[in-house]
Amino acid sequence: MDNMIRVYENVLSQEFCQKLIDKFEASDDKTVWNDYRKFTDTLLLENLEYWKHEIPICLDGFTKIIERYKNDLPWPDQHKKLFPKEYALEGIKLKKYSPDAGDEFPWHVDVATGETSSRMLAFFVYLDDNDAGETEFIDSRTSTTLVKCVSGRAVVFPPMFPWVHCGKKPIKKPKYLLQSYLHYVLPNQDNSKQKLESQARLSTKEK
Repeated sequence: MDNMIRVYENVLSQEFCQKLIDKFEASDDKTVWNDYRKFTDTLLLENLEYWKHEIPICLDGFTKIIERYKNDLPWPDQHKKLFPKEYALEGIKLKKYSPDAGDEFPWHVDVATGETSSRMLAFFVYLDDNDAGETEFIDSRTSTTLVKCVSGRAVVFPPMFPWVHCGKKPIKKPKYLLQSYLHYVLPNQDNSKQKLESQARLSTKEK
């Protein structure tokens, strides 16, 4: 049975990925998480001025991922038309997992509460090559899917149960990635993220 997990190469160029890493390291706007998960991140849309040149490129990459995933679904064309016509993109996070701090994200699902229930697709884009720090999915009692970190590589998957996964520990050097979610547009929902996405797409086309 198809596990609905897809991997796409060269979603962002290696040069652009390195630029994101360098800007992240130079930024003072970071949050350290140390509860059941351990990593450091920043939310790009909360610092628009600092990331104003990078956000449109990231959004363009994510838009292309969505279309590729939709076309890759193992369904007849009439079923693909059921893909939601309206959706919003959750704020893009840039995350760093440090080997020195033992950073990792243990087994979890990305839709675990009512607050996250509008998510319908998850996607990561790895920003650096790394021999460790893979994303691992449980396929069955006896098998898993392991996605290695390669600069510019994206992994896309449904975020709800039973797509249980983990972010493994990097060993020799930090792991960097972009993360976002596609979610349904709900009644009375603040759709400012969707408007930002549209503005960013437009600004990309104008350049």
